[in-house]
Amino acid sequence: MQFPLRVFPSFLFGLALMTPAAMSQQAPTFKPITSETEAPAAEQTSPRSSMAEIETAWAEKNYVFVREGLRQHVEDTDQPLVQFRYGRVLLEALGGPRDLEGAVFWLEKSAAHKFVAAENLLARLYLSAPQDGDLYQPERAIKLFSSAAARGVAESQYYLGLVYRDGLSIEANLETAFNWLLAAAEQDHQDAQLAVSRAYSRGEGVTKDTNMAVHWLTLAAENGHTSAQFNLARAYDEGRGVSLDRGQSLVWLQRAAEAGHVQSQRVLGRRYLIADDVAANPSAAMTWLSTAAKRGDAEAMTLLGDAFGGGYGIAKDSENAWAWYNQASNREYGRATAAIAGMLASGDGRPVDLEAALNTYRTALDQGYTPARIALGQLAGDGKLDGLVAPHTVVPWAFDAAAEGDTAARDWLKQQADVGIRPAQTAWAIWLTEQGNTPEDAVPFFELAAQAGDVEAQFRLGQMLTRGDGGAQNYVQAHAWLNIAATGGHSKAAEVRSTVTDLMTAEEIAQAQTIARRFFEDAANQLPKGVSQ
Repeated sequence: MQFPLRVFPSFLFGLALMTPAAMSQQAPTFKPITSETEAPAAEQTSPRSSMAEIETAWAEKNYVFVREGLRQHVEDTDQPLVQFRYGRVLLEALGGPRDLEGAVFWLEKSAAHKFVAAENLLARLYLSAPQDGDLYQPERAIKLFSSAAARGVAESQYYLGLVYRDGLSIEANLETAFNWLLAAAEQDHQDAQLAVSRAYSRGEGVTKDTNMAVHWLTLAAENGHTSAQFNLARAYDEGRGVSLDRGQSLVWLQRAAEAGHVQSQRVLGRRYLIADDVAANPSAAMTWLSTAAKRGDAEAMTLLGDAFGGGYGIAKDSENAWAWYNQASNREYGRATAAIAGMLASGDGRPVDLEAALNTYRTALDQGYTPARIALGQLAGDGKLDGLVAPHTVVPWAFDAAAEGDTAARDWLKQQADVGIRPAQTAWAIWLTEQGNTPEDAVPFFELAAQAGDVEAQFRLGQMLTRGDGGAQNYVQAHAWLNIAATGGHSKAAEVRSTVTDLMTAEEIAQAQTIARRFFEDAANQLPKGVSQ
């Protein structure tokens, strides 16, 4: 059974020496590499270099000399170390073009001698290859990993543990996975230590044990694993498995940030920026945020935009703020896009452009940034969206802003309900019920919207009549409205209607069905000729 490569983090099987373009190519049919295919005839007569000379050339980065020297040795000897090194040279395109076919051939020759470095590299190569190509050979990879792991190779033990954990071309077995991961972790393999910590924290293949999870997380962090350092910082920050200690959190964040962990750089920069349980340090904040932003972190870019917006001890610079927000927005980071919209709406550093602000806020919504709804509702409450977008579209935004306490948005919603905007009537009635007003205040608006065909209002009205909220309990009317809402596609209406039906007589049910039928008949009669309901 095959699984997509994404089940493995990129740093596991994706080799730094393999470019995405090269890996996307269809793997060739493998065949032995001969001297005739590897080098011109003139080069074959050159005197063979000694291994000492090859080592010196490697140190001097004279890879052309290394490649030729290894080629000469590999063709007339059967030494697994030489075969492995030559395979790597071909794989890494050192001293000449990349030769994937030749690399696999010589690595396989070395692996046939049970040379563990070749087994491990070859297995990684087979598992990282595109699954639709000949090079993808998970079963062969598992055999190679198993061979090296059984002889104590920590890296192979770690990879084999991941194979069993994630069920890659083998039946998943969390207990077996844990045992292999633990074997590697006990040899100070950092990634394995982090994986063992995760297994203990989740109870995967071993009894859940928070203390052991922290123990292995700490070991991985102390051994320099930056993700472990960041996770340990979070644990101290939140008091998860350890005593809450924001000072220790800062220490581990600093270590991870200095080691190049982008997320730690951003979090550390933010803490210094907003003085989050640490003395404000604008200089340090800008240093760390800039470092993370330059490495593509969209949230760090957005925080830089915030910093240049003023208020953090940093001189206001609207152009710099605009530039950083745009960089993050181009990466579809919704909060940055909403910040751009806010600048357009307020005229911060540029002329006010409400239409552009509206469109940009909507883009932020498309990017998943839901707080943009509140900002749009606030604009509506201020009358800034009048004439730019239909009130029906604005209602949900105004509702969210009103729910957050914006009185202008609340008043706008009430005004639209009073003039007969159907979704506004429903939204206003819901707002009234959720704010603790008496049910009688909401019922008239639900009734108006329900009669006009609003499915949510029909459902809510049916619920209120079932309970007797805002008036006398009336199962017949409740059943009718729930029936109408269910026909209109409301997901919960049929379930509630079924409950009400159990409380009614056959005669009452017939009356309710008659009311519902008349509602649909009246609605159909109001449609223009040629238009179906």
